[in-house]
Amino acid sequence: MGEHVRGTHGFKSFVIQRDLCLGGFRLPSQCLTWNSAKATFTCDLCPGQVFSSGLVTPERIAKAERFDPALQPHLAGINDPKERDEMTRRSIDGSLNRERLRDLRSSGPKRRAASLKRPVVEERRRRVQAWLLERYAELGVLEHVLDAAMDFQDRDPDGWRHIAFSRLERVTLRRYWYDIDSPERDRALEIFERNRAK
Repeated sequence: MGEHVRGTHGFKSFVIQRDLCLGGFRLPSQCLTWNSAKATFTCDLCPGQVFSSGLVTPERIAKAERFDPALQPHLAGINDPKERDEMTRRSIDGSLNRERLRDLRSSGPKRRAASLKRPVVEERRRRVQAWLLERYAELGVLEHVLDAAMDFQDRDPDGWRHIAFSRLERVTLRRYWYDIDSPERDRALEIFERNRAK
């Protein structure tokens, strides 16, 4: 907030009592208003704009734990309040998603090495990945590709078994996708974008 009023409005200094309203009686000089539940602030000199502080406040944690549906599965089975707050904080600041993505990327080579010892599994992986790449070149969005795979399995089980030998869950299909080397996924996306531009 200090950076905002100094950089944008030329204030020489930022004084909390003078410049910031935390609720209750408001002084005429208090041009900033703090929202602790969202860790954001508004500025009377910038009407209509809301600025994020990036802070993960206790109020923001409490609100997320009560109302964020995406967070609820991560809190299941965690009864200790400190552990729940830690999981919520990691969800809000993005570190939880970054860890999951890092795990997905690093586990790919391990799964590939293990699957080489099982030829049927490797053949299924190869066929399904080829199908995923082909659909991605047509659809351009992974979630749409996964939707198409689930629909294919429901609509034409025999046709799907010809590719994958058995039904696969969405999470397995997603793992197969992230096992594909990045250059191959990038090429499929290039094909999609080239076709869309025509």
